[in-house]
Amino acid sequence: MLRSIPVSDSAGGFVAIAVQAHDAGGDHGWYLVALDPRLEELDRANFADAEAATRAARRLLARQPASAPWTPPPAGGPAPLPPTA
Repeated sequence: MLRSIPVSDSAGGFVAIAVQAHDAGGDHGWYLVALDPRLEELDRANFADAEAATRAARRLLARQPASAPWTPPPAGGPAPLPPTA
């Protein structure tokens, strides 16, 4: 079974997911799935453990300016466009 751990920034915002990787050799490393665009360079990067992934993400975020928090799309998809006359 795969394990995943949410990664938050210093303000508590959800910015990435640390996912435990499994390969045929039984290695159980971790990789990061970036949700915040500021973490793009770490997306799918490998780490020894979830804590290392979290530390790397927070270090990278600390060096960059803050961006607007990510918000999920509304349930049911985007609002339809108004009709044109």
